[in-house]
Amino acid sequence: SLMPTGKLIPVIDTISLTEVLITKQSSDILTTAIAELDTTTRPNRATCQILVVDDAALMRRRIEGSLTSQGYDVRTCNDGLEAFEWMQANEPPLLLITDIEMPRMDGLTLIDRCRQLGYTMPILVISSRLAEEWSRETNRLGATDFLTKGFTTPELLNKVAELMPN
Repeated sequence: SLMPTGKLIPVIDTISLTEVLITKQSSDILTTAIAELDTTTRPNRATCQILVVDDAALMRRRIEGSLTSQGYDVRTCNDGLEAFEWMQANEPPLLLITDIEMPRMDGLTLIDRCRQLGYTMPILVISSRLAEEWSRETNRLGATDFLTKGFTTPELLNKVAELMPN
């Protein structure tokens, strides 16, 4: 797996697994060990708590790093179309964080399509657009809240904590 910092981490400790397989002769013990490994290391597609959508890689990484450091499960997408396709193939996230201006599908269209399909998760818009009219438009389409880029990490974490369902 890949950490937000870019560091690779093993998902399965192959040395320990090999030792277990070599030293344990009982099929019951082996079956139990494999079943435990399977349930603890296999990612569950339904566990995505937060989907972050932004075409700016640095902003995506910043948001992802801030949230994963607090224990949130985060998935990222490069634009609205990638996010929309991901949500069609997976369980919807508990929270959607999206930029407005992106290629292929912008955040306004993404919000509108999510609401048209009946997705009820809170949607936090993070944009460099300061104008109040952008905030009003995102709210009209169904966004829950708005942050302007330039936000601090504590502001982001507080907003996410407010919006995440219990």
